[in-house]
Amino acid sequence: MTTLAKLYGSGVTGKLMQNRFRDTYGRPKPKVEKLLQQAHANGQGAVGEDGVYRAHNKQGGYHEWQVPYGIRHYWAKPIRRHQMVILEPWYATWISPKTGRRLKKMFPSLHGAIHFVATKAQYVDDKAAVVSKQGYDVPPKLRGKLPKKTLRGTYYWCPCCVTARRFFRVVPEQTFTAFKKMWVAATPKRPGHYEPRERSMRVLYCQVCGITNRNHQWRRSNQPWETRKFKRGVRRAKRRRS
Repeated sequence: MTTLAKLYGSGVTGKLMQNRFRDTYGRPKPKVEKLLQQAHANGQGAVGEDGVYRAHNKQGGYHEWQVPYGIRHYWAKPIRRHQMVILEPWYATWISPKTGRRLKKMFPSLHGAIHFVATKAQYVDDKAAVVSKQGYDVPPKLRGKLPKKTLRGTYYWCPCCVTARRFFRVVPEQTFTAFKKMWVAATPKRPGHYEPRERSMRVLYCQVCGITNRNHQWRRSNQPWETRKFKRGVRRAKRRRS
């Protein structure tokens, strides 16, 4: 049987999936994909209904770590194909208590990263986190419900940390131009609505994973979400006039 260690070894760094395990489109073959899906689902039973990961080590110690909702949500989903073709799509990060530098440890599975944070990293840094190299959109349950302005600052959805984070301005200050949903007041002919308009914005970054608001998943996840209601039997949404 093919093991995970034998699947990779291609590319300059040797961390890409070998071509013999991929089809003509670069996707993993069905048997390989099944193996990786099983590896991704491993360890889900260790997370209770309260969202806490519980584990025992060989020395008999007991560990608990509160897994962020976003991580739990996408752990229950199948792993994505662009994550399968790289050896280490996840990493754990924490700040060293000796040097004050941010450290990283790469993992081939989400379970391994969570287990490392629960059993080791959280004891030297209570803000240790699991980070995905490939971003995830905000889960449907959290759309429009993030704690925006608090006493500690403004929170945004971080696609790589897969949770809400505080973002800070880049120093020296940088700006970029992108389309942003803006609220347009109601008129006699049309009700109030959101409309994409080009705006100049400051560059913000996450101190944990380093992603900025230039990322398309960041902008899509942190835009205002609208709920549209349709009559029964309607199969196609009517295009709105700009």
